Amino acid sequence: DRRIAGWAAGAAVGAAMLVAGTAGAHPMDTSIADDSWINSGLGVHWNSHGAAGSVAGRDSVPPREEGLELVGKFDLGGKLGGEGRVADVSAKGNYAYLTMFYEPTCGRGGVQIVDISNPASPTAAGYIPSHVDTFSGEGSQVVSLNTPSFKGDLLVYQNEWCPNTTNGVGGITLVDVTNPHNPKKLVEGAGDFTKKSGAETNGVPQTKANQTHSAFAWTNKDTGKVYVVLVDDMEELDVDILDITNPSKPKIVSETNLD
Repeated sequence: DRRIAGWAAGAAVGAAMLVAGTAGAHPMDTSIADDSWINSGLGVHWNSHGAAGSVAGRDSVPPREEGLELVGKFDLGGKLGGEGRVADVSAKGNYAYLTMFYEPTCGRGGVQIVDISNPASPTAAGYIPSHVDTFSGEGSQVVSLNTPSFKGDLLVYQNEWCPNTTNGVGGITLVDVTNPHNPKKLVEGAGDFTKKSGAETNGVPQTKANQTHSAFAWTNKDTGKVYVVLVDDMEELDVDILDITNPSKPKIVSETNLD
């Protein structure tokens, strides 16, 4: 549908275009495996993740047009910070959700909500700030839930830590966006609170979930339960699945090492 394509093109202006990498595509992964497949993903993905020049050797992937017609732009009066600032764009209905990467400075992370009901003139609708020292990358998604615990639209996005900081949260954040103009956080930093080797924490329980790279939610049509799968950046058991049927009380149900 040409109109839908136009909406997507308009909402995505300013987003970093990323070359697909592997699930384990962050620097910390190099300490847990020397698999050439993982290192290849790291080289391709991390060097293209964000604005060119912000990290030594980083190059932005040049944008290309493939049969799309640009119908509108949105940059919050220039406050989104230019190339590399928007890490991901998802949309549901008349609203787009833009996850904010940490560059050029961290502390401005979160999700910008944009009204795209008029694709030629998108407007700001709301803002969901990240936790202190936390930013979001790829993996935002809005899903509709109809469970005993929650009925409405739920925004799912992942959390990563600002470089050289200690106060960030990991895991995922779940937000009630049934009214996109009045988003309400239900839980922040839900995820895997363990590292199976124990070496990193010397057996001391963690106070925050492992940071994650991406997340995707779905409903099991047979059971009605809702799940989210996320990529754990901190251990080789890097595919975590959480039950979010009650999005205020997520529960981890499985961990998988894809190797």
